[in-house]
Amino acid sequence: MKRNLNDFEKEQLRTSTHGIFNYTAEGFRVTDLSAALKDQIRRQLAEKRVVQHLPKRMSGFRAEQNTWRVRESKDGEVVLEQRIRQPDGKRPPKQAVERTSKLIGLEAGKLESLKGALVVGENFGVALDPEPRIIPFHKVWSRLEERKKANGGRMPRVLRNGQLIRVSQGRYQGVWRVFSVKASLTLDLGMPDVVRLENKGDRQRREVQLKTLLKDGMTILNTPLTGVASAVAG
Repeated sequence: MKRNLNDFEKEQLRTSTHGIFNYTAEGFRVTDLSAALKDQIRRQLAEKRVVQHLPKRMSGFRAEQNTWRVRESKDGEVVLEQRIRQPDGKRPPKQAVERTSKLIGLEAGKLESLKGALVVGENFGVALDPEPRIIPFHKVWSRLEERKKANGGRMPRVLRNGQLIRVSQGRYQGVWRVFSVKASLTLDLGMPDVVRLENKGDRQRREVQLKTLLKDGMTILNTPLTGVASAVAG
């Protein structure tokens, strides 16, 4: 049932909404905003605030389904070979070189006896303490517990894809979004409001050394619901 507002309610509405809305005989109307309020809106929009949510789920095993044969292992890298049947029935060999940190089955179990390995296609992140170490997306919790013991009983900081970081000084000073944490302990970074990295551009950085960022005071940001400003309003 429609009810007309009395004078007191109209005044309450006007003051509580900073005069943005007005009530007339025809109903509610939006009034022209003041110059100060328009300037405030422009400044807020210019900050390009980014709200980020990253699932904390650690379960799962994100590896390729096809087993690779281990041909050679040297200096932390492994030469792999695989044969996959093609539509014409042929099985040509395909080789790849991967870091040992991305492989499962090298040291124990059935795969080790078969001289085979599975490639973990995605990393959970990189544990920063006591020294940076990649955490593959396989038995994540047990791997973090190992790093916790090595870190004197304190859970290590973990940097993951999608997180926002702030670098306090140096060449990469500013706020960045992590797009890729690589086994080589390098990162692909973009400005927080960048959705997808391009082949090149001044709003992104490729293959950034993690040790350089840590030396320059990198911190992981915990983003509130109001987001993090990715630009300075002019």
